[in-house]
Amino acid sequence: MKKLLAVFVALVFASSAMAQLLSVGQTAEATKEGDLSATAGLVIFTGDSDVKVFGVRCTYGVIENLLVIGDIAMADAGVSNLGIGIAGQYALAGLLGELPVDLAVRLGYATYDVSEFSDFGAIQLMVTASKKIEAVDGLAVYGGVGYGAQLDALRQ
Repeated sequence: MKKLLAVFVALVFASSAMAQLLSVGQTAEATKEGDLSATAGLVIFTGDSDVKVFGVRCTYGVIENLLVIGDIAMADAGVSNLGIGIAGQYALAGLLGELPVDLAVRLGYATYDVSEFSDFGAIQLMVTASKKIEAVDGLAVYGGVGYGAQLDALRQ
């Protein structure tokens, strides 16, 4: 049951609008080559779930509009699991004309038990949208829609 819960947690994180393993937002705005950032976060689920996740994320602008995202997280769902995730996000700035929001597409892979890669691996494909709030520097609203699938499910 605990392995099933860990798979569920991995899929929820993998298919969220927030990306990979660490549940923190990532805007869809255009990036420049060489842009580098790091983020750390803690997520505590309430209710019937007793899951806690602590993780760090690093992002790097490889070329203009292409962002590489890497996550390392520790999930505690009764048993601790180390997770890693990697994704590429491409900002669609200017490709679709002038839009009121920033759009990006993201493709990523996440796994929670690095000793058993294929048992917990999931891929995700998503489109994210974000809009900076001009009144507050550094604040943005974001959301997305995507699809995440466990790799074992794709093999069947």
